[in-house]
Amino acid sequence: MHPTQTIRPTLWLATLLLLLPMSPVATAEPTESTDPNDSHAQAAIDLFDVMHMQETMSRAIDKMLDVQARANPALAPYRDTMRTFLLKYMGWDSLEPEMVEVYRAEFTETELVEIADFYGTPLGQKVIRLLPSLAAKGAAIGQARVQSNMAELQELLAADEAQRNAPAETLDTDAGADADDAELIDE
Repeated sequence: MHPTQTIRPTLWLATLLLLLPMSPVATAEPTESTDPNDSHAQAAIDLFDVMHMQETMSRAIDKMLDVQARANPALAPYRDTMRTFLLKYMGWDSLEPEMVEVYRAEFTETELVEIADFYGTPLGQKVIRLLPSLAAKGAAIGQARVQSNMAELQELLAADEAQRNAPAETLDTDAGADADDAELIDE
């Protein structure tokens, strides 16, 4: 089996989706699509800078690749290739312009400034540092809960499948009604 066939795409996606909204990162310069005179967009960029989004996304990708390599050592020789690909499409430079728009849509300029002010404090920096780990621990708790109850899920799915595959029963009264309708049509 080719090593890339054993990659668990759902684990990758889940990891990135968990880390992305909580991962702080950024660039201090406006992006190509951001008007430098747009103070609302600049407030989002400033927030990302305080959140260290550039570094955090890079670390999240590296951590994900490390987890995958430990789970499947056959992937180790492909790590650099996968990292290059992921940085190209999931790295902060790729995501930032769209994330600026997401944050602009969800927060006012004043809110973005206030969030950045909080994240600029020692407590805010602690939150930034711990949030990815807390999210991973929360995901692990959820995964363990599902795993420990997997037999119940399998039973529920088997029962559902059996019900879906059961032949449809016709009622005798329905069959009689169809015969009566046919007689009325013939008359």
